[in-house]
Amino acid sequence: MKLYHAYPKLVNIVGTSYNGKINFMAVAWHTYLSFDPPLYGISIAPKRYTYKLLKESQEFNCNFLSYQNIKLSHGVGRTSGSEFDKVKTFGIALKPGEKINTPYIKDSYAVMECKVTKEIHTGDHVLIVGSIENIISSKEYFTEKELLNPQTVTPILYLGSNTYLKIEKCKIEEYPQEINIDEWLR
Repeated sequence: MKLYHAYPKLVNIVGTSYNGKINFMAVAWHTYLSFDPPLYGISIAPKRYTYKLLKESQEFNCNFLSYQNIKLSHGVGRTSGSEFDKVKTFGIALKPGEKINTPYIKDSYAVMECKVTKEIHTGDHVLIVGSIENIISSKEYFTEKELLNPQTVTPILYLGSNTYLKIEKCKIEEYPQEINIDEWLR
């Protein structure tokens, strides 16, 4: 059974490192879990090399890349770091982590640095719960409200089955926070 009915999903390049080994993998199954404390969840199959490094390091980062980095995103998602060094092979430019030891992808428009707080086994995947220790973002890609500005960055959206969605033109609408039920029912 294909599970693509809830897509598109924003692509998250999860990075982790342990004992001198650095690895990145693309993840579509990820989400915020809590404001207070700030928690983020990523879902990874235990057979993945990234999961093995993450188990040892107990930390990870979430790298969000613009669509101009689609080949890198797809490449790290379709290959295994157990077979070769993805950083070297794909020429990934890194910056040192600010609050964790794992470096992040320099070209990211936003990065979340997380420390593992819990693992929940959910069938063939493990939901890794991370405490958000730091957020690194490029101000030019966000509005004053800290919302992603699609006029300055095009995020990578995954449709499933090695297929991606690129948003080239978009209409942004803001709705009021309060809903007038009487107007709604008319």
